[in-house]
Amino acid sequence: MCTQNNISKVTKSECKKQAHLLDKLELNTEFFLSKSHANLHKHCHTKAKSMHRNLTLHSVCDDPERRKNYRKAYHCSSEALERDGILYIGKCKKRHCIMCQHIQTNDLINAYLPSLKALQEEAPLFMVTLTAKNIKATSPKALRDEIRLYNKEFTRIKDNIRKTHSMTLNGFKKVECTHNENTDEYHPHLHLIIQGQAEAELVKAYWITQMKKRHGRNKVSNTGQKVVILGTEESDLVEVFKYATKGSVKDSEQAKAEDLMFGAIEGLQIFKPIGKVKRTKRTSEEGTAGIKADWIESKNQNFKWNTKQKDYLSKEGLPLVGTQAIDELIEIKATININVNYQANGRKTIQSGSGQRNYSISSIPNGSSNVFIQSNG
Repeated sequence: MCTQNNISKVTKSECKKQAHLLDKLELNTEFFLSKSHANLHKHCHTKAKSMHRNLTLHSVCDDPERRKNYRKAYHCSSEALERDGILYIGKCKKRHCIMCQHIQTNDLINAYLPSLKALQEEAPLFMVTLTAKNIKATSPKALRDEIRLYNKEFTRIKDNIRKTHSMTLNGFKKVECTHNENTDEYHPHLHLIIQGQAEAELVKAYWITQMKKRHGRNKVSNTGQKVVILGTEESDLVEVFKYATKGSVKDSEQAKAEDLMFGAIEGLQIFKPIGKVKRTKRTSEEGTAGIKADWIESKNQNFKWNTKQKDYLSKEGLPLVGTQAIDELIEIKATININVNYQANGRKTIQSGSGQRNYSISSIPNGSSNVFIQSNG
């Protein structure tokens, strides 16, 4: 299958052949031979994305230490070792690495979710968002000082509520920061999970009062602070565990902003339990577990990352995952299994897994067996 300039070209005979192959693949859960195989396919795409991100960050960064960390994150998981049917892939554990960031997020969820669920059984949990006026920051230090100010004010709030109202706050705190490209301003803020509506509303009220009193009436707005009750589903609780920055580096300007935010949070505690929320201890097996290589023959072999193929290759050059082949079949299936809805204007809408888009279907003269599909956004 060839795709260029949003044009897909597939012969009818190839479609029939691939449709037959797809029917067999669906028996194995859509292109994948096992859950581990599917997870590693996702890992390969995440690694490619992480490499691009860290290469871009490295190119705009002028701090030697952060540049070194970006290099480490760029090379993270560049080798996979298969031993007795288990794959071991190294981790850099850097904040800039998307893969290690995902692992940390899962670790935090596993560590604190049981304690938060226990809190929720006692009283409702609320998501509290505390914000202040966006700031212009020309250095990581300026942004770090602002974040430290927010943390200090929240500590003061906890003390005031405990002393004045005899209440102890329980929950979780996360620091987050975003960047507004239009104004070139930074927006550090706090996301909190707080047990009890009275406690959550007190946190909000104290934040507004203290920030205005200590840092000027224009520092915060009354409408910028939010208190929202959390649902009881696990997905409702995990929002606070998402990472501190959005991680977008589409161009050098975005990369410069992301680099400044990484410099600002370096050395700061981004996630912190509050009150009686405790980390659940994990077993030693959880800390050293690898990935089951249950779709390949165990040969105690090594695989090295290949950027072009977005895959790990053996010393013989054989792919571990088959990323390219899988991606091509997924693309072919999206073309074959289209849901065509005729519209009154003579155009057709093709519904694929990635959403609905409008296409022009061109009839090819002289009995050609090729079908051209032109995307129109």
